[in-house]
Amino acid sequence: MRSKTLFLVLCLSIFCSRTGQGQSYIDIIHISSQVSVTESDDSLADPTRIFDVSPSMRLPIKMKNGDALIFGIGGNIISIVPEKRKSTGIYAATLQLGYNRNWNEEWATQFFLLPRLAASKSGMKTDDLQIGGLVLNTKKVTDDFKFRFGAYYNSEFFGNFFVPVFGFDWKPDSTWQIYGNLPLNTTVLCKAKPKLHFGFQFTGIITSYFLNAENHYLQRSTNDLCLFADIWLGKHLVLQPKAGFALGRSYREYDENDQIDFAISLVKFGDDRVQLNHNILDSPVAQFSLIYRVKVE
Repeated sequence: MRSKTLFLVLCLSIFCSRTGQGQSYIDIIHISSQVSVTESDDSLADPTRIFDVSPSMRLPIKMKNGDALIFGIGGNIISIVPEKRKSTGIYAATLQLGYNRNWNEEWATQFFLLPRLAASKSGMKTDDLQIGGLVLNTKKVTDDFKFRFGAYYNSEFFGNFFVPVFGFDWKPDSTWQIYGNLPLNTTVLCKAKPKLHFGFQFTGIITSYFLNAENHYLQRSTNDLCLFADIWLGKHLVLQPKAGFALGRSYREYDENDQIDFAISLVKFGDDRVQLNHNILDSPVAQFSLIYRVKVE
């Protein structure tokens, strides 16, 4: 098996539409660009710029019985650019196939199939394909509170990877909303004005890419803590600036045969791998997103 990739935040964004004031927002198109400048734990290394462009598109199709089919595609393009050394480019593309089953007024279940390709710029191959899956149950307790639970599994390049998911969506009043899917993301949102929202967001990412030229793989991890704003430029067009700090960030390179036994979320079992590169350090990040957003009554 070749490159195995997990980009859970992107996958989970399929069903993490925002609710508020009796309406749901669905992001049909989302294009983001993030940049940061960081150092390495190697004192002789140059400062490194990291650019991450992440486009995604999704389309839910409501059926006559109230269920929904969900089709989407997403990915990211990352460039790691040291000042005086050769840059590294890595890419990922995910097809998102989902079905939302409404059992009754209180319970619903989402099923997702997530085939993905992820590799370096030297070229993706069919061997880089991985198949992921996700099941998530949602319970509506009141109009202002829902909770979710489920699990994700993927045969990652570094080994079998399991992630229990626990989510919630709480609106204490018409202005504030707190929602997320732990341990992946959490958002605190303030609807200051109809065309201006702002808040705080945590995003955790674990993902890996196959480096075809070296027969290595790169495991990427980061925890981004950011302030953001949603600024409506029109009826459906939203500009989202975001700024914060990346904690626990790493781009670790390993030989393709150097794997763990398995991992459950952040806990790894049988991890005696030998890292082949230096660590990069935590640093500030800045991001801008352009979103085509529609409201669902």
